[in-house]
Order: sequence, then structure tokens, then C-alpha cells
Amino acid sequence: MEARRLFAAWIALMAFSLCTAVLTMSKLTDTSPAIAGAVVLLLAGGKARVILARYLNLHQSRFWRGLFDVAVGAFLVLAYAIYWIGSGR
Repeated sequence: MEARRLFAAWIALMAFSLCTAVLTMSKLTDTSPAIAGAVVLLLAGGKARVILARYLNLHQSRFWRGLFDVAVGAFLVLAYAIYWIGSGR
């Protein structure tokens, strides 16, 4: 059963990576870079959640999973704010 969960996590990571690659090759990065940046960060957050939950077994602990969700979310918001400030908007 554990191998099936790890395989599903690997498939999810591949899907997130594929979505990121398609997004970076799309016209959205030229027309709306702020939206594209936000979507890339959301995809990165999804990948971080999969890795933390499945590969580090945090899915077994609500407390630690929630704590890491808050930490990753705060980091992503901070990264987007730095991007937003640096882009001169």
C-alpha cells in the first residue's frame, strides 16, 4: 500500500512540474507576469505539500502538517511580495 501512495505522490509531482513547464512556455508570462508568478508559486507550494506529506510522512500528524503548511504558505507569500516589490509595480 505504501508503494502505491508514493507512486501517486510521484505522479502528482510530475503533474505539477508539467504544469509549471507549460505555464513558463505560454504567452501568460509575457502578458501577465504577475499572474504567472503567482501560479508558479502556487504550483511550488503544491509540490512542497506533496513532498512534506508523503515523502516525509507528515500526513500522519495534523499538527506538523499544519505547521509546515503555514510555514510554506508564509514563505510563498513573502516570495511573491518580494517579486511584486522588485518588479516596480
